Amino acid sequence: MPDLDAVVIATPDYSHGPILVAALKAGKDVYIEKPMTIDLPSANAALDLARAQNRVVQAGTQRRSEGRFLGAAKLVANRTLGTLSRVTAAVNFNQARWARSTVDCREAEVDWEAFQEHLPRRVPFDAKLLRQWQLYRATSNGLPGLWMTHYADAVHLVTGAKHPSRAVALGGTYIWKDGREHTDTFHAVVEYPEGFLLTGA
Repeated sequence: MPDLDAVVIATPDYSHGPILVAALKAGKDVYIEKPMTIDLPSANAALDLARAQNRVVQAGTQRRSEGRFLGAAKLVANRTLGTLSRVTAAVNFNQARWARSTVDCREAEVDWEAFQEHLPRRVPFDAKLLRQWQLYRATSNGLPGLWMTHYADAVHLVTGAKHPSRAVALGGTYIWKDGREHTDTFHAVVEYPEGFLLTGA
């Protein structure tokens, strides 16, 4: 489609990489919701293509355009708050997050083959994978990718930091024993070479 300049990708996480690579191969600029991909090979392929074709790719995260975070970045930059040593960020839910109901999900209304895209084929139709894809390893990277991506990006925006030097994390399925493959509880400590820690849950 030569008259199409750019593509917006707002699909389940596992499909981001293949769609992004296809859009770049077609010579399009791309706005993609986070995460850019959930696997390193497709991330590297997309980066190489974007550079080779001189394309614009923006991965969108929450808070990136919020005034209060931009204001906080100014406070940190001019040292109004003193020396930063630790940033703590967390979101807590008292419900089974992403465990959407499947009672009205009918196989006849779903293109199951298309939904699975490049994934190994699952037969028969699985309404839980369709409606609750955030809970499975083949389709998402769990709480670190679903939530912590936002925290880390906000920390980078506010502090100007780019890459952590090391990290440690723990998690488990402590509450929602519903067949999910990702943890329902997660905590990470991330160290930055600028001299501060990010703790996120």
